[in-house]
Amino acid sequence: MRRVIPILIILISFSTSLFSQDYLGSWTSYLPYNSAYKIAIVNNKIFCSTNGGLFYYDDSDNSLNKFSKENGLSDSDISTIAYSKTNDVLIIAYANANLDLVYGNTIFNLPDIKRKAILGDKNIYSVYFLNDKAYLACGFGIVVIDLLKKEIKETYYIGLNGEQIKVNTVSSNDEFIFAGTDEGLFYADLNSANLIDFNNWYKHTKFSNSNDIISSLAAENGTVFLVWRSTSAGEDSIYYNRNGSWEPYPYFQRSIIQSIACNNARLVVCSRYDLDVINETGQVVKHMYVGNPACANYDDNDVMWIADKAVGLIKNPGGGEKINLVPEGPAGLSIAGMTFSKGKLLGVAGGTTASWNNLFSIAELYEYENKDWTNWRNDSIKDLIAVKIDPLDNDHYFAASWGYGLLEFRNGELQNVFKGEPSSLQTVIPGNYYRLGGLDFDREGNLWIANGGTAKPLSVYKTNGEWKSFDIASAVNAPNMADIIVTENNHKWIILQGGKGLFVFDDKNTIENEDDDEWKKLSIVDRNGGVITNEVYSIAEDRDGNIWVGTNQGPVIYYSPYRVFSESNFYAQQIIIPRNDGSGFGDPLLGTESITSIKVDGANRKWLGTAGGGVYLVSDDGLDEIHEFNTENSPLLSNTITDIEIDDKTGEVFFGTESGIISYIGDATLPDDVFSDVYVFPNPVREDYFGDIVISGLIENTFVKVTDLNGNIVFETTSLGGQALWDGFNYAGDRVATGVYLVFCTSEDGLLTTVTKLLFIH
Repeated sequence: MRRVIPILIILISFSTSLFSQDYLGSWTSYLPYNSAYKIAIVNNKIFCSTNGGLFYYDDSDNSLNKFSKENGLSDSDISTIAYSKTNDVLIIAYANANLDLVYGNTIFNLPDIKRKAILGDKNIYSVYFLNDKAYLACGFGIVVIDLLKKEIKETYYIGLNGEQIKVNTVSSNDEFIFAGTDEGLFYADLNSANLIDFNNWYKHTKFSNSNDIISSLAAENGTVFLVWRSTSAGEDSIYYNRNGSWEPYPYFQRSIIQSIACNNARLVVCSRYDLDVINETGQVVKHMYVGNPACANYDDNDVMWIADKAVGLIKNPGGGEKINLVPEGPAGLSIAGMTFSKGKLLGVAGGTTASWNNLFSIAELYEYENKDWTNWRNDSIKDLIAVKIDPLDNDHYFAASWGYGLLEFRNGELQNVFKGEPSSLQTVIPGNYYRLGGLDFDREGNLWIANGGTAKPLSVYKTNGEWKSFDIASAVNAPNMADIIVTENNHKWIILQGGKGLFVFDDKNTIENEDDDEWKKLSIVDRNGGVITNEVYSIAEDRDGNIWVGTNQGPVIYYSPYRVFSESNFYAQQIIIPRNDGSGFGDPLLGTESITSIKVDGANRKWLGTAGGGVYLVSDDGLDEIHEFNTENSPLLSNTITDIEIDDKTGEVFFGTESGIISYIGDATLPDDVFSDVYVFPNPVREDYFGDIVISGLIENTFVKVTDLNGNIVFETTSLGGQALWDGFNYAGDRVATGVYLVFCTSEDGLLTTVTKLLFIH
């Protein structure tokens, strides 16, 4: 079934400033745009598909504009794009075989291929337009779309006996339609009445090896060019067909060719590191070193546009001039861990395998502050998995690596890499392998580090620059440590990897004195002593001091965790959600989900990220589900959540996923201690505004009452953390009349009050 989506902001008027306006319930993606693969020139707009998503450059006003699920696209992770000038349609194909057809300011979604049960490769590799049809080169064959009816017309299975075959590219001349596949070149009579019948498709057998890969096709004025990849020689050649036979193209030979395109009797060839333009007489009229070009072509003004795998979109007006055009964003896509403090978001790329072995991902750290991104990368360091900001200095932070030690940064610059002396960190195996599972600061600014698998698996880096480690390996009795948190009462809760449960350590605020230290290894058991599970993935302390633990069977809670050392039967509790079917039974909250991340918002509600089910927001006690976000019902980039962070001042919730960072503006902020900066936004509320009115700067559980100037109450509520919301309607369900309204705010104990004014225009 087709889905028609009006684009909320018409393409011709897109601007980045429109997307920077944050409002309750809005989404913003933070993606890398530096690795570009495909361009589509749409009049004066150059669309560019990258590893992070889609953006376009408007050559008429020099603006860069992001185009994503937040403003109308049906999916993320784009596989290819193409534009038909004849039909004025931009086709966007996604890695899951979903399709968007963009006509002006309307998107037609065609999910048919995505939903169809096809075994094997469903990817869409390229798009070719002919007359009023689009031919999709797919991993199983060719799909034809009728662009007038906006529907799939036919599917061609062109392999031997009608079998599936991977098609990389499609093109045609006046006589034949050609399909470049992983098993050679196929062709059929363009005017055949039945191209669905595989018997009408033939394989070209006159190349030296007819089973080699045909990676790219391009055609103009009856001449067809193809890229032939020799699997035996490991190099590419170009062939052309002008009078019915294929001949080697003598003017160009390169080892690897990324793409070819035809434009005004010119052949544009992107090879591994450079770009060539060859005219119809075989003369190379342009040769330029680019870096890593994926594709290129000219616009109607004869300006060259290049999608480069390393630096994004390049504009080449002529000569040697090159202009790099890339929206702001992190340098990479994958997020292993994040942290947020005082307006600064940090993310690291890396992680480990499921069995806690190295991925050997190059170390990258992304910093976002004041709407600007700064990126750091070091090829000699691998697998960053966690990052924390010094609570005493927001420009001072540390990143933990899995095998490469502890990295210390100040003002965006790497200051130290701690491995062995002078630190107390230890190598897991003889040599130089310092494996750190997590880190956190205590109230004094000391940094605690989980260095599992060693004789002294817990270390602390003190504010005075001294180091100390603790000889607790026999008590831990687990091969590895994962995340660590320091609670308000200064206990250190540590996740033990591999189904080993939890470990709690208390130094009694006397780091140097080990005689009073206490510790305890915990199996996650219920009140009857039965093990619930020991597979733990995440941990957090809520605003009441309770410890929430994310397991492979949903979240469990430790109430009054200060009792951990004093009670022998220290048990966890699952949150049981009543079935409400008359049976009297209930089920554990998210009992079938692995909880990979837990974050507590300003109203003490819990954001729960999962390993494949998206993200959930539940009430402070977990009994009520407030939001469920996944890739089907929201712009969420992936259902696999790696980390969650919250800006407690604005309510913005950042979700780290395997497909990048995206945020959601939530309705809860951290409460203030006094009414020092209460304000209402927007103010005035104009006649064309129908969103929530936000009252911010409140104390926790503030009672809010809105009245008219005559004292008539039109609305009342209790704040969520530090802010309250009003939809602008009165108790009768009517939008209130134009006028000035008073907003009375009273603390829960009634001792503190404040009042502010709001102008409402109806």
